[in-house]
Amino acid sequence: MKILWGVALLCLNIFAADGGSITGQVVDGSNGEPMVGATVRVDGTEMVTWVDINGSYTLKDVPEGIYTIMAEMGGFSTVSVQNVQVKTGMKTTISMEMKVDSLQEVMVVTAEALKDSEVGMLRLREKSLNISDAISEELISKSGSSTAADAVTKVTGASIVGGKHVFIRGLGNRYTTTQLNGTELPTADPDTKSFQMDLLPTKLIQNIVTQKSFTADKPGNFSGGIVDIGTKEFPGEFMLDIQLSGGYNDQSTGKTMLADAGGLDWRGQDPGDRKLPTSLRDAQIPDLFAARRDADLAQLLDQYSKAFGTSMSPESKDAPLDQGASVSTGNRFSLGTGEVGFLASATYSANSSSRPEWETARWRLTENVGDAATLQNQSSFVGSKGTESVQWGGLFSASYLPNPSHELGWTTLYSKVGEASAETYQGQWPEQFSSANAILESRVQKYSDRAVISNQMRGQHVFPTWNLLEVKWNLSHAKTTQDEPDTRIFTSHYADRVMNGQDTRVYSITASTYNNPARYYRSLEELSDSASVDFVLPINLWNEQRGNLKWGYLYQTKDRSFEERRFEYVADQTRYNGDADEYFVDQAGLLGFDEQRNRYLFGTVLQESPDSRGGDYSGDETLNAAYVLGELPITDKTKIVAGLRYETDEFTVENGNKVGSLDDKDTLPSFGLIQALQDHMNLRFSFGRTLARPTFREKAPYTSYDFIADGLYVGNPDLERTLIDNYDLRWEWFRGAGEIVAVSAFYKDFTNPIEKVYNIKFASEFGEKTYKNVDQAEVYGLELEGRIQFEEWAVAHDSNHIFGIGGNLALIKSEVKIPDEEYEFILQRDPEASQTRKLQGQSPFLINLTMSYDHAVTGTSASLNFNMFGERLEEVGFGGAPSVIEKPRKTVDFIFSQPFKRGITLNFSAKNLLNESVEFVQEFKGVDYIQSTYKTGRSFSLTISINP
Repeated sequence: MKILWGVALLCLNIFAADGGSITGQVVDGSNGEPMVGATVRVDGTEMVTWVDINGSYTLKDVPEGIYTIMAEMGGFSTVSVQNVQVKTGMKTTISMEMKVDSLQEVMVVTAEALKDSEVGMLRLREKSLNISDAISEELISKSGSSTAADAVTKVTGASIVGGKHVFIRGLGNRYTTTQLNGTELPTADPDTKSFQMDLLPTKLIQNIVTQKSFTADKPGNFSGGIVDIGTKEFPGEFMLDIQLSGGYNDQSTGKTMLADAGGLDWRGQDPGDRKLPTSLRDAQIPDLFAARRDADLAQLLDQYSKAFGTSMSPESKDAPLDQGASVSTGNRFSLGTGEVGFLASATYSANSSSRPEWETARWRLTENVGDAATLQNQSSFVGSKGTESVQWGGLFSASYLPNPSHELGWTTLYSKVGEASAETYQGQWPEQFSSANAILESRVQKYSDRAVISNQMRGQHVFPTWNLLEVKWNLSHAKTTQDEPDTRIFTSHYADRVMNGQDTRVYSITASTYNNPARYYRSLEELSDSASVDFVLPINLWNEQRGNLKWGYLYQTKDRSFEERRFEYVADQTRYNGDADEYFVDQAGLLGFDEQRNRYLFGTVLQESPDSRGGDYSGDETLNAAYVLGELPITDKTKIVAGLRYETDEFTVENGNKVGSLDDKDTLPSFGLIQALQDHMNLRFSFGRTLARPTFREKAPYTSYDFIADGLYVGNPDLERTLIDNYDLRWEWFRGAGEIVAVSAFYKDFTNPIEKVYNIKFASEFGEKTYKNVDQAEVYGLELEGRIQFEEWAVAHDSNHIFGIGGNLALIKSEVKIPDEEYEFILQRDPEASQTRKLQGQSPFLINLTMSYDHAVTGTSASLNFNMFGERLEEVGFGGAPSVIEKPRKTVDFIFSQPFKRGITLNFSAKNLLNESVEFVQEFKGVDYIQSTYKTGRSFSLTISINP
């Protein structure tokens, strides 16, 4: 931290600027395309530059003052932007639109409504071919979001489940695709399709665009939406930004919390304590029974039994303050006749969280029928959990523009999250222990190391001699990993009894009732490679309108490998007496030799589970896609966008000799109609057919034990892909700078939707999870969005105080028909049960509200943000078992920002001020049976930003 402060203060002196800069974009007002080759100049001076292939321009070293900016290009009206104020050391952003208009030589506008990056995102939405939503870096900053997972919740109809996975329009993560700069990101989670959004810190993000309607130039594997995360681009001039932050959580910071006894290295990676001992990597651990009568095997078993670290119980520690730091720098400079630009950014954060009072329970559906049917308690526990996480990452992006018509670029992004957690819980398990005096205890220590690295090489070329043909190509390689070394689970029980006339607490570990103490090693690696090329040919139509013909090809491969090993501690001569150190350390391995019985005696010995490697699997997928798309303006107010996409997908997942596979060929049409009702007001209609494919794990044909959720996870090799017909209608009005009003309606028809199924009746004591296709489902809803800035009121009253309000509301309904055979079983236990239910993962409503304040002179800004979602179907009950529901929850955040002289800005945030409980229940006959409930605490943070 001291080093960063020193660098910051030095930069304040070294990079003090003598002038300012003007930067922005120049686009075609009819379609939003970049005006490549247009010139931008400062009127009355010799300062001039050109617009590059991205539509961007930069004027450097502009003396402080007020200017008029001119944009010119042959065949287009000149745009004149007046009252552009430039300040020393500051960047002024001015974006302009040019129109073909021979009757008007100069179009004069003022700079007031064109400065904000959020305005630019709204302009892109207005000109988009798709129905889409977007948030800019500016809005992300005002919301106080620290990761992409936080930021995306500000998008209309979007929510985050489990702190990582994005749901769009209430649809589960399988119906959402996450992209980085237009290229799909692979998942680091073995059990889900979606990318874990918390891996990307917002410090590396320029914008997030969510596409909700399908056009043929986009991948077909989505229905809820495509979330495209745009990384920061290089600036128009030298830039340095340093941020330092500290945070406090009223539920964890400074308080005693559980911690993984293995510790968490400050680098966010295992320091080596959890690595599988070298002696065990390729070891064949002797069987206990064989080692009893073989001296060599006995010595070997003793060695292996003492190879691990000794900790099998969490420790306690005081949680420190949360902390973070980031630094970004970039520049743009001339190289020969062209330009080179770069941006480099690094970010680091360390956080702690605690659940001091965490209640969990499991319920079983009784065999009774009719009114006598009820849920019987299997287990009820009260526990505590502590989590420490470290996240760090970096971004490097560079581009070379040899001339305005060509660009070559490279982007590398790396992000890593290390997370150590520890939990304990105890309570009753009436299904196994009839005595109310018997108490089950469980302890879990887990470390997770997740990382993503993405390398992208891209090119963009415009050929003026070929009617401005545009060619874009992209090559990418991405790798995600998730390692879980040395997850330790230790379960036991005890009861107070009277023995020999004395009160005695009797401890026991019963392998027939629950698993032996165990250590798990799991690792996942997924590689994704893709190559794409897109062609855009402008065409002059019969009605003097200008359209586009677009075609392209995508090749993509994915390869996954998943490995796991499980070691168990088995007791021979020793018994657990409540002292973990004695059980796992003092009595570990070889204890001696019994001369009378001629056998070696052991205490606690290590054995590899017979099915330890039964969960290993590998998968590969190859996708080929080609498309053609036409953008046809019928009149200057009406545009049709129609296309066709053809995808072939070959998918194989293997577990030993068991194979699950897909070989699908799909034709996916898209059609859109855009009607301009008046300036900045559109009516859009869209139809598209998309699909959702199962994940590798869902089709992997084996059963594994989910040691955290206490149950079995069963793959289904018979899963089929889902086909979805999507219909969208939107009215949108872009009222002014940063203002929008929009109303959207949508309908989705699913064939063979895939759902997570929870079967607690026919599985083990703690249940079974698998995935199934159901025949049909439908989802439909309404979205409302509004954002108003009272700038006109401020101008009319000569006020520097600018207030704003905004919000969005999504109302969603879904219906899935329960199969007749299952429904008949359900009716026996609940005669009033409906034969339809929600789609898994769907919420009936999502709401975001924001009130904001900005001071035009001092730069002070503040916002109050409210978010709420309706009850969400977490897991579908099967065999008559009621589904698991996540109950509604409200959050309120407050954000404040104040800039000072010399580029210093102070930011304060207070999040989750209501601190409502996170609650999962099973509903049966109008009664909520709690499965899990806990609180996360209120968080407060202070950030200092330095922009010399």
